[in-house]
Amino acid sequence: MYRKNNTIYTIDNLISQSSVMEEIKNKVRKVSSTDSTILINGETGTGKEIIAQSIHNLSRRYTQPFIPINCGEIPPTYIEHILFGTEKDPLTSTPDILGILEQANGGTIFLDEISALDIKLQAKLLKVIEDKLIRRVGGKQDIHLNIRVIAATNENPEKLMREKLLREDLYYRLSVFQLDLPPLSDRKEDITALTHYFIEFYNRHMQIKIEKLDDQVLMAFQQYNWPGNVRELKNAIETAYNNANSKEIHLYDIPAKIRNYSSVLEKITISEDSFNLKDKVEEYEKSLIVIELSKTGGKLAETARRLGISKQLLKYKMEKYELR
Repeated sequence: MYRKNNTIYTIDNLISQSSVMEEIKNKVRKVSSTDSTILINGETGTGKEIIAQSIHNLSRRYTQPFIPINCGEIPPTYIEHILFGTEKDPLTSTPDILGILEQANGGTIFLDEISALDIKLQAKLLKVIEDKLIRRVGGKQDIHLNIRVIAATNENPEKLMREKLLREDLYYRLSVFQLDLPPLSDRKEDITALTHYFIEFYNRHMQIKIEKLDDQVLMAFQQYNWPGNVRELKNAIETAYNNANSKEIHLYDIPAKIRNYSSVLEKITISEDSFNLKDKVEEYEKSLIVIELSKTGGKLAETARRLGISKQLLKYKMEKYELR
């Protein structure tokens, strides 16, 4: 049903266990019932288009088209024609071209990287949002539109306005409702859930079926800082599928930059120069604590429960092994 309106995502694709993302999902559900303009702010790969499609598919506009455009990918000389369309020129026999604003009529237009638009074009877009009227390039008549506008930026709007890349009046009109998406590094408790979600996804779409994930892989994922956010995590899983030689993903299957980012191997491997039993037991105990902490996203109560010890004892051992 949703593919007919040019979308592939719904709110069910927002995989999370973190409180911050659950709060964002609640906001998405609430704002979907209105027609307010929305500004989504978040780093590259945080899922801005998934959010935009989710809002559209929860709204009463879901049977109408969702039209996305990345303003930073279109040459400035063409962007106005693509947005507003063109009127037929009788002298050159140029046909009418429907702009994407008209294509989105009745539905939602998603303008990604809105600050990439020329300042003059931003002023023209502001008038469209305010008046719900457009005029094609070369046209002589205004055309009424019934659209919802969702815009996105991957940089801080305040910084963009200071640098004169985003008009203040357009920002204030777009940010009637603003959603700020956290980077993956700020919600690491979501990594395990996202990892298993992407494994299920690639099990359906690739020629290999993965049944198990080495604990070292999850630990490496928890340690990594994910500059590419959720998109980078998805790509890392796809890389692992292409490297895997069995039904289990191992540490050496994931990208080297993630594998080598931290001292994961030092934390989970019993050192060769530890010869007495006490040292070996402590090394093993430390590795188990690190693994369970990665599985629970650092939740102490859940980690203690999985290890079968009290939370107080877990805190003591974390201090002992300098795991804070």
